[in-house]
Amino acid sequence: MAGQQTLQQMITDQLIKDGAKAANITATKQDLATALQNLESQYGITSSSQLNQFLQSNGVTKAQLNDILTVNILEQKLAEQGITVTNTEIQNYYNQNKSSFIPQGSKTPEPLSAVKTQIVDQIKQSKAIPSAQLIANLAKKDKVTIYDTKYASIKTQLENPAPASLGTPSTGAPSSTTTNGTAP
Repeated sequence: MAGQQTLQQMITDQLIKDGAKAANITATKQDLATALQNLESQYGITSSSQLNQFLQSNGVTKAQLNDILTVNILEQKLAEQGITVTNTEIQNYYNQNKSSFIPQGSKTPEPLSAVKTQIVDQIKQSKAIPSAQLIANLAKKDKVTIYDTKYASIKTQLENPAPASLGTPSTGAPSSTTTNGTAP
């Protein structure tokens, strides 16, 4: 079972990398820095020694973490490719969620101009192709071939995701799967 999961993850990661390359999508240094910052915030990591401890306790090297974050960024960008967000959508989202933009200790929300990028990101994520469907699309396009019959079911799982497995794209936290798996 672990062998199937590992192989499926390796294929999925390669599909994402190939799909991103074909679409001229990259993970920039800034993207990686932001993803790492989000991870550190999520897990309360405030120093490089804490990060090293976190990585060690999860059996992940810095290079592996970088690769995980890169794949997650590429997956998110692929899932959001071609999505446009209108000024009306931004304004409506802001109006409907004003209370979430009130800084601690203040009574008034931040101005739209200060949170516009955050709102655009949220709207794009809500419109993005679900992760399993993105992988299925990539697998069908790249025509995955599995030569060992022991692992033949992986191709079917990749190309025909069960409706219950449809998730949302990764948000930068490392995962052992691309469908919102567990952190390293």
